[in-house]
Amino acid sequence: MSYDIDTNNPLGFENHIIYIEGNLIIDTNKLPLIGMQSMCNADESYERYATKIIREDLQITDDNVNEYSSFTNFIAKGDIISYKCPDDNLPYPFGNVDIYSDRKKEFYQLLDRMDENTPQLMLQMLYVSVFSRYEYSVIMGLLFFLKYKMKEIDEFFAKRYKKQVRKIKDNTPDRIKEFLYMGHIRGNVYAGNPKFMRELLFAVLDVKIEFPESFTEGYEIRNSIVHRAGCDSNGYPIHLTKEDVQNIANVIDGFTDYITNLFHEDELARLNSVRAQLGLPPIRKNKN
Repeated sequence: MSYDIDTNNPLGFENHIIYIEGNLIIDTNKLPLIGMQSMCNADESYERYATKIIREDLQITDDNVNEYSSFTNFIAKGDIISYKCPDDNLPYPFGNVDIYSDRKKEFYQLLDRMDENTPQLMLQMLYVSVFSRYEYSVIMGLLFFLKYKMKEIDEFFAKRYKKQVRKIKDNTPDRIKEFLYMGHIRGNVYAGNPKFMRELLFAVLDVKIEFPESFTEGYEIRNSIVHRAGCDSNGYPIHLTKEDVQNIANVIDGFTDYITNLFHEDELARLNSVRAQLGLPPIRKNKN
């Protein structure tokens, strides 16, 4: 039994759905999600979805990796062979290492050691790291989950940010085209742009996101630390306490967990839709 594959390609990728009569051979680590978006031992019925058919093995190396993207669907009649392991730090717990959880654990271990004698530089660096974790988590979530939201992403950019990203040339390699789209997203996440994030998350998740009241103020303090050596825009040094760092961590970490949960709920709904097509029971959300 097979299931339907979405053939929409609004971002105009040259290699969108590739059917391989032989094996898919992965000899690069520059496309870490490739194993999670590939199908092996596929029957010939899947060939009808292909935008390109390879009548032999397809080997992806550092030399040709730019021809493909995180949005490429690989369907192999044969096997998937990987000579290079992808980055262990795949989004969230899919890999062996979860950078977000590790950094969060280290943060609270360090924060527990802080007191009234802690130097301002240490408190400021901890404060900044809270926003770094948020940015990392959101970007990694978007990188993984947006591969199923191409139509929404294209419409989002076309309606709101056409001037910034519609300069991409038609002959741009797929992986570079992906970087250009994601580069605009990364830039707005790093800038702490809540308007952009509200619009983007609503476009891909159909959920209205309300940012915490302290989000903008926290980013102003973060920018003072990162760009002005811990001084505000008027040149006056800011002073942080352990309680200040704890409070912003509670707010931003809680907000990050909320966004992460939205991503997982959307992914679970997608997986259960596929399972329903295959006549399989739904996966239940783990509440632990």
